[in-house]
Amino acid sequence: MPFFVFLLPILWMLFLAALLGGGAYLVLRFVRAYERRVGGGAGGDTLAERVALLERTMERMEREVEQVAEGQRFMNQLLSARQTAQPALPSPPAPERETP
Repeated sequence: MPFFVFLLPILWMLFLAALLGGGAYLVLRFVRAYERRVGGGAGGDTLAERVALLERTMERMEREVEQVAEGQRFMNQLLSARQTAQPALPSPPAPERETP
């Protein structure tokens, strides 16, 4: 039996895969171009809205991070004041050993 008999089904499957893959790629490009063309007028407005929303969100996050940092500074002040006001605890006495 000749060698190309085994090679033909493999080549046929590769050809079909390339054909379907290329077709899917072209359809995807066509759909994206159509969406850009149809939605092109409102695209700038939605982009500006999205950027404004992103800016507001970042400002809100900045305020929250500052509040957390302020809370940490306050806790550090409390802990340091507590540590200086309270003397260190004495160490417990060593247990006595009994000698036989």
